[in-house]
Amino acid sequence: MIRGLLPLASLFALLASPAFAQATRYTVREGDTCRGIAARVYGDGELYARIHAANPQLGPPPHSLEPGAVLTLPAPEPPASLSAVHRRVERRAPDAAAFADARAGQRLPRGTQVRTHEAASAEITFPDDAQVTVRERTLVIVYGGERRLSQRRITRAELERGALRSRLGELAGRAPLEVETPSSRASLDGDGVVSVEEDGTSRVANHGRRVATVEAGGERVRLPPGTGTVVRRGERPTRARRLLPPPRWTVERRGPVIGFVGLGGNLRAGFEPVRGADRYRVEVAASPRGAELLTTLEVAGDARSFAAEGLPEGTVYVSVASIDPRGLEGRRSPWRAFTVRLARLVEPGGGTPDAGAQPPRVWPGTWLVAPRTMDCQGDDGEWSGIVTLRETGSRSVTCRDRAGDEPAPLAVVVRDVRVEAESDAALVRDRTTALRLRLPEGGPPIRTLVAALPEGFDAGPPRETEGGVILEVRAPPNAPGEARVGLAVAAGSERVPLGALVLAVRDPRAAPNLEPEPALPEPETRPRPAQSAFGDVAWPSGLSLRDERRGGLTAWLSATAIEAAGDPQVRIGAGARAQLPELPLRLGFASQLDVLARPSSPERRGDADLFASVGALLFGRGALGLAVDVGAWIPTRQEPESLGRVRLAPSIEASWRPAPWLALRTRQGALVDLRDPGARLWAGALGVDFAPIDALAFGAAIEGSAGAFADGGSADRDGAALALGGGAELRLGLVDVALAARAALTDEGAAVFGAWSVSGSLRLHGE
Repeated sequence: MIRGLLPLASLFALLASPAFAQATRYTVREGDTCRGIAARVYGDGELYARIHAANPQLGPPPHSLEPGAVLTLPAPEPPASLSAVHRRVERRAPDAAAFADARAGQRLPRGTQVRTHEAASAEITFPDDAQVTVRERTLVIVYGGERRLSQRRITRAELERGALRSRLGELAGRAPLEVETPSSRASLDGDGVVSVEEDGTSRVANHGRRVATVEAGGERVRLPPGTGTVVRRGERPTRARRLLPPPRWTVERRGPVIGFVGLGGNLRAGFEPVRGADRYRVEVAASPRGAELLTTLEVAGDARSFAAEGLPEGTVYVSVASIDPRGLEGRRSPWRAFTVRLARLVEPGGGTPDAGAQPPRVWPGTWLVAPRTMDCQGDDGEWSGIVTLRETGSRSVTCRDRAGDEPAPLAVVVRDVRVEAESDAALVRDRTTALRLRLPEGGPPIRTLVAALPEGFDAGPPRETEGGVILEVRAPPNAPGEARVGLAVAAGSERVPLGALVLAVRDPRAAPNLEPEPALPEPETRPRPAQSAFGDVAWPSGLSLRDERRGGLTAWLSATAIEAAGDPQVRIGAGARAQLPELPLRLGFASQLDVLARPSSPERRGDADLFASVGALLFGRGALGLAVDVGAWIPTRQEPESLGRVRLAPSIEASWRPAPWLALRTRQGALVDLRDPGARLWAGALGVDFAPIDALAFGAAIEGSAGAFADGGSADRDGAALALGGGAELRLGLVDVALAARAALTDEGAAVFGAWSVSGSLRLHGE
């Protein structure tokens, strides 16, 4: 009677279970077995017991399934997922041939392998919110949850190598974690650590509040809370050993941890040693739960402190655990929060120091920008957000939090710059002498250097030459017999000395037979200006010449009169182009408005449209110059006022300057609409410029476009547009004034450029 009620009780248990609410019906096919059905439905044939429990009508096993019989199949357990990934973590799905990079949020179907690399970690979350932290250099196979015949849910995983830490908390009583290793099977009903060494030795530490069990070699060992065991391959588990308590923190200083951008913060903290500890494991995490491990380290058992380097800005959490001579890891200390703040180092010229040096090595004149919410103390004793590093040698800059916490030091090395000259270097009274100076390799940029001279002496800007710097110094007629000549670096409005030489000053009349100094090679001069009046006009169907070598920041205003029926079309435009500091990369934009008359030709549209571009100067020294540019027209309105479509305009600009006063230039590119049908054009220009003086340039150019033009929304009109133009440009310091005229050579050219056009522009620029 009682045996007859058991299937009915199992059925009631199934009906009450959450899985039954999503159960499906399955019709048995020829050759089906319970194990085979479980493999297809649940991904694991060993879960056939779930089918037995859901179908009590089958009676006791073994079962012989009849084709056509209908079975109730509980829904598969939802898979686990990767809730956190730090650094390099890989996963391999059961049906995948190789590992692939893993990311947070990915689901882990049954049988998925998760592999962490050096200094990496991952967090796996199971459907009941139980979590497992996978430590560095670990391989684990995730099987997720399953229900045994007792309807008790079990979370399973296989640990091939490495270590994992479970955080089951109050859920542990309902879903214990079962971890299989090459030498044991551990069942944890709470928090704990399981590790596997290269030789297969397993270590299990029970940090929870309930009893854990470990099976190996046909024997089961119970692990009360706070105990652990060691299992070697092929052997039985050792008896339960009491785990060591965690060390206690000691308070050393209050306030944030500070460091440098690119190097990270260096955390040093102390703790009280634990008697009997062989070593300590320190974990630094980005989460107060211990997920997203930033770094881990082990320190010796007699240590009283540790140092964790390279920590990111923000809040980090640190915990320490004691490890006994058997390698068993005890409970962790409470997670302690530290605030990390990072300062920036800005070298002369805007550069950044080598991120590999610790402490960082910088040049004199470097700015130390204090971490946010902090101030640092300069050489003058004043507290400021920016400190200029002047004195050479190992420095300790003190910074303090504005909240009043204890100040903290920042270590930095300011390099000693030795200025050297040729052995017979000397100055001559009432003459200009070119000195060859040598600086350390990789020193401050030449453009940031200035001469440091006695009163009455004069010098031009330092010039770069092979292996050093040329400094032209003029000594006054009444100069003393010696003079101190040095170099300084410009740090904002300050001049920070780098190094100096004491040179003899000779009287030319006292040594009339002195051989003249060998002539120095002419310094490489800045190329003379090239006119580019039409290059400033944003033109949707043509590519005009521009000065590809012009860097810095440039802004312009232009006005162009274009032949049109009735009143001429007048196009007023504005734009800017900037070269990023220390990079050849350039960004630009332009736009224009048509007044008086609207263009009748579709190729001349673009009223109020925007033109944006990004480019790079590949090389621009010597005779040859080359730049690339990718632009895009972005419409702001519909046709016919606007171009009405996105048009790409990639181009290459090049020049050859065989003489300082002569330049042969070209610009070649394409104009392609992203809408089909649309324009598909080649566009280009060839020109020659003549610059008789530094401030004035004349030029002539032929421009053209050929291919499929957009005509009222179609692209079935082919043609070639040509125009000939010329102009002049006057360069007045920071202001350029340009004027040019152009005439069409073909009918298509008149449609694109106008039968004639006249353009003027005003350009402002700076280095």
